[in-house]
Amino acid sequence: MILTDTSAWIEYFRATGSTAAGEVRRLLATESERVVICEPIAMEIRAGALDEYCHAKRERLVDGLRSERYAVCG
Repeated sequence: MILTDTSAWIEYFRATGSTAAGEVRRLLATESERVVICEPIAMEIRAGALDEYCHAKRERLVDGLRSERYAVCG
């Protein structure tokens, strides 16, 4: 199970060419069944969409990932 931080997703969506962006790309291409998402990260990914096309694309990606519930401790 791999839970990717929002900052890595941002790098991926912005296509920065960073190590984080490359790793997200690699994981989605070769180990997508291991990539999971939790609701706070899913919400942040959706909120970053600049237009309807981008939002729909991100929504499809998020919906295709396994969702896990995590407790947040303060």
